[in-house]
Amino acid sequence: MVVISLIVIRFQIFGNIEDNLTNIGVLKANGYTSRQIISSFLLQFVSVSIMASIPGSLISVLVMPLVGTMISSSVGLLWPTTFELVSAIFSLLIVTVLILFVAYLSSRKIRRITPIAALQSGLLTHNFKKNHFPLASTTLNLQITLSLKPLFRQTKQNFMIVLIVAGLTFSSIFCSILNFNFKGDTSAVLDLVGLERTNLQLDLKKADHDPRIFAEVEAMPEVQKISILEGRVASIDDSSFMLRVSDDYAKLETQTVYKGRQPIYDNEIAISGVIAKRKNKSLGDEIPVTFNGETQSYLVTGLSQQINQLGMVATITEDGMRKLQPNYSVQSINVYLKEGEDPQAFIQKLEERFPGQWNVTNILDMLESTLSTFTAAVSSMTAVITAVTIIVVSLILYLVIKTLIMKRKREFGILKGIGYTTFNLMTQITFSLFPVIVVGVILGSLAGYFFSDSAFVLLLSSLGIYNVQLAVSLPQVLLLCAVILVVAYVVSMLVARRIRKVSVYDLIMD
Repeated sequence: MVVISLIVIRFQIFGNIEDNLTNIGVLKANGYTSRQIISSFLLQFVSVSIMASIPGSLISVLVMPLVGTMISSSVGLLWPTTFELVSAIFSLLIVTVLILFVAYLSSRKIRRITPIAALQSGLLTHNFKKNHFPLASTTLNLQITLSLKPLFRQTKQNFMIVLIVAGLTFSSIFCSILNFNFKGDTSAVLDLVGLERTNLQLDLKKADHDPRIFAEVEAMPEVQKISILEGRVASIDDSSFMLRVSDDYAKLETQTVYKGRQPIYDNEIAISGVIAKRKNKSLGDEIPVTFNGETQSYLVTGLSQQINQLGMVATITEDGMRKLQPNYSVQSINVYLKEGEDPQAFIQKLEERFPGQWNVTNILDMLESTLSTFTAAVSSMTAVITAVTIIVVSLILYLVIKTLIMKRKREFGILKGIGYTTFNLMTQITFSLFPVIVVGVILGSLAGYFFSDSAFVLLLSSLGIYNVQLAVSLPQVLLLCAVILVVAYVVSMLVARRIRKVSVYDLIMD
């Protein structure tokens, strides 16, 4: 957003120079140097940035408590918000220096403007590039030809607009895809977090139990299957991690291994990418695991990823756990109900059949509760970024069209004089910019559609996430692109209405 703002400032300065070209010529003719005129531009924009930073800082003070509340509800941690004067001043200085730098680079154009050129409406503002669409020989519609001429003439400006629109569209598409994965298809998110997608988790209240109790639960008519997935705190070279145990990882719905495979035999282990990076281990290496003072070496057969436990997770088999704890016995199971079964009714039936033996956790309810807090945050982020995208695109179009009308004022006056209406000229201006917007939206949407996974991996790489397969809703992506294009077209037509102020009589009098 800072980079885009600086580009907007550059547009504004160029437009300001075009607007005040005659005044600049008068000042130079009266003895003012280019340095003095440039200094006035720098003073103007730096003063505006400082004045805008003051209410911006006040707004941030009001907004930060709301952000802190959202973060606290999402991650379950307190987020105290206080006004940091040093940080505010430092931010103000950074923004001011950036604006000063861009304003200086943009206003250097004034040095090349001579008084005679400025007083003659600026010979340097004329374009002497090749005419790709000569009106005398073109076979295209005249209105289309007049729209295409400036499109191919302003290549630098068009390239800049494409970059801005593509970047903003990518951000919007990326947030939209995240929003869909939190509100629609949550499989990819649950895989990243590492939570097993099961209906219920049953924990035995007593350590001593009949092993046949698990088979009895699985035999109940409402149950589709059961699986074992327990966690123990172990360590590798004094680094603690969560050691997960299962009898068969193929039964699990959430698969976290992205390279290799889950352990099958008692001497195998799958470690997370975070552990592998910290301990400099890879597939085929041996790694020592310590639990309750007992250490055993295991062969690394897979690399996994998950945000849970900050990525410090490894998995072994039930027999592999018994090498560390010979008297190990399973204390909890995951229960997957058949489609359409009511979890509460099953819990009641379970209590009637096994009174006082289980602590039951409704995992689906817990997952929905956990995801709902993040869903609210992601939805808010999506709405804000989409709104910012529309606002910035509208601002860019306003500045570009305003500058375009100023530079081609005489040309538009001549066209009006030979019979073109205001609507004809508005259409020409819009269609000289709209293809650029379309190209930017297409490039940004393609980048968002194909590279959102890579961007998400980059954001979560510190947590050991190396592979993500986000679900993408193509209709949602197309709808967002359509909204941006429709808004761009409407804004272009509205801003182009400034052309109605161009008067043939005024041009003749000038």
